[in-house]
Amino acid sequence: MKNSFLHGIFIKALILITGLLFALPTLSLAEGTVKSVTGSTLIRKGVEEWQPLKEGDVITDGASVWIGSSSSLVLKAGDKLIELSGGAAGSNILINKVEPFDAAIKGVGIRYIGEQIPPASPPQLLSPPDGFRSTNGTIELSWSSLQKELLYHIQVSDTPDFSKLFLDEKGYNSETKIIDRLEKGKFYWKVSSIDKEGIEGGFSDVRMFEVKPLPEPPSVGLPASTKTSTTVRWKRRSDEEKYHLQISRDKGFSEISVDLRNVEGPRVTVGTLEEGDYFVRVSAVDEEGSEGRFSDPQQFYVGPKVPSSNIAPMMIILSVAFMLLGGP
Repeated sequence: MKNSFLHGIFIKALILITGLLFALPTLSLAEGTVKSVTGSTLIRKGVEEWQPLKEGDVITDGASVWIGSSSSLVLKAGDKLIELSGGAAGSNILINKVEPFDAAIKGVGIRYIGEQIPPASPPQLLSPPDGFRSTNGTIELSWSSLQKELLYHIQVSDTPDFSKLFLDEKGYNSETKIIDRLEKGKFYWKVSSIDKEGIEGGFSDVRMFEVKPLPEPPSVGLPASTKTSTTVRWKRRSDEEKYHLQISRDKGFSEISVDLRNVEGPRVTVGTLEEGDYFVRVSAVDEEGSEGRFSDPQQFYVGPKVPSSNIAPMMIILSVAFMLLGGP
């Protein structure tokens, strides 16, 4: 009799456990990591802000996810892969924590909460490319979107995490933005779309551009020439700078006699040059290999005789001296 009673309790407990298990969401998993993304998938990061989901992102408790039409999201939970699809019209999905019957096991339940108008997809950034360098403090940002009648939210910051915003413009109605008078430094930018209902989608990927002027030309001294060599000196501003030196017969440098690149020091000595007038100029090259403009051409003379450009002044001096000494 006692055994029959215990058997009855066991059967009732088994039925209760089975009922509880069936009462749980039909799709549950341990907290998942995004394994792959196809098409447009967004996760809500605030009241109105949505951001694209990327491979490696972790889905946390209470997450709200948008999966666009013909898009899918694969989550990895333990050793299992679970695929979620947006269907033909797209789906809004709420991922909320559940407590299975075994309280020691916690998971994430997934519930489709109906087809809704998706937030606007992030724009595609066009130019400038990531890492672009502006030498004049002016930059033109451009992007594109497959959707029409959109406004945009542009953010530019000098910090990668956008904790300090240089520009925060919402409701911008163009797909280009020109910013000028930028100071030297690195800047980061991103853009989101705002649909005609005023719903803002997630931000695009972040790109960086740098404002860095080209190096100024060095100050070049008058070259010193001997019978066997010519030495050119200039002022060095930075240990990282290298230099480009040119010597030519003409001021326009149409015929180059000496062309030396990647010069590391503030001086160069070249071998014997033929007798005559020459011009020298030097440009600076920064650590990234960007070359600034050349210095103004500096004229010098190689050879023992007086250069033709100095004959007239010398004749005047000799004439005056002759008159003062009582010449005829």
